[in-house]
Amino acid sequence: VFFFAVMRFLCIHGYAQNGDMFRTKSGSMRKALKSMIKDWVFLDAPQKANKFVPEDPEAAASCLAWWNSQPDADGTIVRPALSKKSVGWEISEKMLIDFVDADEDGFDGVLA
Repeated sequence: VFFFAVMRFLCIHGYAQNGDMFRTKSGSMRKALKSMIKDWVFLDAPQKANKFVPEDPEAAASCLAWWNSQPDADGTIVRPALSKKSVGWEISEKMLIDFVDADEDGFDGVLA
């Protein structure tokens, strides 16, 4: 039985990361799955992370976000996944939809 790698995965990084960081962190998994998945497409979020980033401006510039959080009513700053208020998702949603719609080959899965 022969199995040829034909699947493509869209890879969505986490908060304050970017596509290159996610590619590096997922290296061992991608190696283990290379016989099944031919293509890994890593995207960068369209906006800069505004919380929990390094103080060094150059390092902070590579920290991206799909959405950012706003402080809670009491001023508490939380990670976007825990926030009750977020901003910027509409921008990311449009970017993702446009990217997937424009891709002629399509995707068999999403890794996030």
